[in-house]
Amino acid sequence: MKDEDLEKTISIETLDEISDPTLTREEKNKEEATTREARYDSPDMVAQALNEASEAGEEALAEKNINEAERLLEEEKQTIETPLNNDDTEAKEDEELKKKIKKILIIVGIVAAVIIVVLVIVLLVKGNGKDNKKSNSGVTTQEKENEEAPVIVDNYYYKEGKLYLLDRTDKVIGEYECINKDEKLCFVAYNENADDFDINTHFNEKNEVKKQRLSIYNDDYVFIFDNKNQSSKSIVLYSLKDKTTKETYLDVKAFDDNYVIVEDTSNKYGLIQIKDTINEIIKPSYDGLGMIDGEANLVAKKGNDYVIISKDNKELSAKISGANKIKKYNDKLIVTQNGKDYSVYSYKGDLIVGGYSFATIADKYIGLVNSKKLYIRDIDNNKYNEAAIDLKNSYYVHRNIYNDDNKLDYVLASFSINAKSNEIEVVVYEKEMKDGEYKHLELNTIAVNNNYKYMNYFNKVLYFYSDEAKEKLIGSYTCSNENVIDDSNLLKTCLPASDTIYEDNEITPKENRNSMVPIINNRFVFVADGTNSVILYDLVDKKTMGKYASVNTYTPNNDNVLSHYNGKKNVVALNKNGSYGMINIDGSNATSVYSFKYNKIEKMGDYFLAEDKDNKWMVLYSSTSTSSMYPGKIVNFTKDRKYFKILKDSKYYVYDANGKNISTDTFKEVTLYDSYFLGVNSSNELYLYSYEGTKITKDSLKPSSSCNLDTKYKISYKDNVYKIQICNGDKYDEYNYDRTTSSFVDGSNDKKTDETKTDDKTDDSKTENKDETNKDSSSEEKKES
Repeated sequence: MKDEDLEKTISIETLDEISDPTLTREEKNKEEATTREARYDSPDMVAQALNEASEAGEEALAEKNINEAERLLEEEKQTIETPLNNDDTEAKEDEELKKKIKKILIIVGIVAAVIIVVLVIVLLVKGNGKDNKKSNSGVTTQEKENEEAPVIVDNYYYKEGKLYLLDRTDKVIGEYECINKDEKLCFVAYNENADDFDINTHFNEKNEVKKQRLSIYNDDYVFIFDNKNQSSKSIVLYSLKDKTTKETYLDVKAFDDNYVIVEDTSNKYGLIQIKDTINEIIKPSYDGLGMIDGEANLVAKKGNDYVIISKDNKELSAKISGANKIKKYNDKLIVTQNGKDYSVYSYKGDLIVGGYSFATIADKYIGLVNSKKLYIRDIDNNKYNEAAIDLKNSYYVHRNIYNDDNKLDYVLASFSINAKSNEIEVVVYEKEMKDGEYKHLELNTIAVNNNYKYMNYFNKVLYFYSDEAKEKLIGSYTCSNENVIDDSNLLKTCLPASDTIYEDNEITPKENRNSMVPIINNRFVFVADGTNSVILYDLVDKKTMGKYASVNTYTPNNDNVLSHYNGKKNVVALNKNGSYGMINIDGSNATSVYSFKYNKIEKMGDYFLAEDKDNKWMVLYSSTSTSSMYPGKIVNFTKDRKYFKILKDSKYYVYDANGKNISTDTFKEVTLYDSYFLGVNSSNELYLYSYEGTKITKDSLKPSSSCNLDTKYKISYKDNVYKIQICNGDKYDEYNYDRTTSSFVDGSNDKKTDETKTDDKTDDSKTENKDETNKDSSSEEKKES
């Protein structure tokens, strides 16, 4: 090969020849025509042909140049190996060698340049073939690729006037030929099942309502919207397998268990269930039907009223007025809204509770909200908290937020209520339904609170009410000693106090009473908080007024039931230091009547007795007025308070109002009458005495030691004769004493009556001569107490 040939470049037009030098021109033309034809058939074939041609051309050209370079190097080698005899020849050979190496480098550079040019051309051809080559239909290959990748919308995609329905793996399971060739007018219908119930709502991250697409049932039945305009109200139920329209509806609402509420073309609602076939459960006959997923029943509208029905079309509830829109329900309760007010009804139609800004239900429990404060009740309107649970936001109806991939991202919520076996769990959320604050409400407090009127106990706090329904709260008291609830369902360590009976006298005898101290004047309560600790508490001013060991308010109830008392109330109390005093509650005031300085105070009739620190007894008439002081306890007095029966050292005495002992005798028994008294001395001798201390009866009687009757002695006076009846077992022995003869009437011991307890009404009646001290023989009979 000549040197000049090495310097020639290879033209681009000869690339095809280089690709396969063994082919004839005719064969090459034929191959080129085939390749060109393939280019118009498929962009992929064009790219493949260009790749193959490029690779073949590159390989042939590289191989040819490498062979040529090897040949030149071989020639140089042979030349160098020929011996030279002079310096000129060596110089000449060196010069020629440099020229040849230079040529070789030029050839290698040309080869590299050709390869780069070929690659650029191939890339350009590929790009143009992909983006700009058009098919016979005039559509670019890019457009064709776009057509072959349809946009899937939930469970279908639209293409060239057809809906292609997909299963859960996005596999096509059937087609629907659209009447309206517009993907905005032909699509799988949406599920409109909310019905304005208070159930979870669905939004995207742009705060737009997210519509839920209806499912394809059994890979066969699908609800299709196919109308001339978007405002049309018509949905067809189509079978993919039969390729037929089964029914046309005006409204469709789908639920769990393949239940679907449908509105037929006559505007009546019914219920179907779609499985292998379409089953009509309730024939379209209602003016409206609604249902909440997970509930066994439905809401049916008949005229202007609502009623809860079962899925077998049986009415379960009383009618709810159409003005009360049903917002939520379960198998026990119905929540309604009328204007801004929420109410909760039983299935019988009875109002359980109303007047709240929001209400919801969980099993038999009710959540009520006012001003972001939550209260829990049950189907019987029992309260589970009185202190409100504070809420942090107003997402009372939970809001599901979905991301761009149609996945649930988070839930906005205010609270949730979970009914458990032994408590109600309330979870309060900051904003999203996560990391909530838990509140636990005990269920056993209901059994306890049902045992008390006008009061509830929750979480160490007593709450007091003015009404039996426990709706009108007066105030509360926080216990220092928490109650432990057991099977008795009674409060034991913190509860309304009961009266302690201090009395032990004949007019107000000691008795076993179980009287709970009432709520006084809708304001004051006495609370037994711990052992021997009674707190007088002002519910209105929320402050403690006094602390005592015990109190006696003289409440007549004997049933341990909390009640109300309005008016003035004197209360005897024993303070922590062991001293007695008296306070008076009047209206909104609680003041001291008798200072706490007495050993004992007790009530006797309409008066109070007191023992001072010197063990002297007196009658307390007022804070500034008392009776005379007596050396023993006053156990009785005449109704004019002139004479007093005194007990000292187990013996009885009779004193007058001036504190003077009127008899030299001491008695084991004394009964006071208005103008005389009966005394039994230590020898068991019974006499009648005047209040001058003299004996009226000269002879004594012997009372029996046995008495089973309520009153041991009865005395009456008539026609100057004292009739004395002395209890003897179950009967009375009667004795008649004639004052004119100062002796007992003969045979009086034989005169006995069989009086029984029917005489109780006259037990305390005594008959006397009005002017007995002057020995007036008047026969006038008087009965005195």
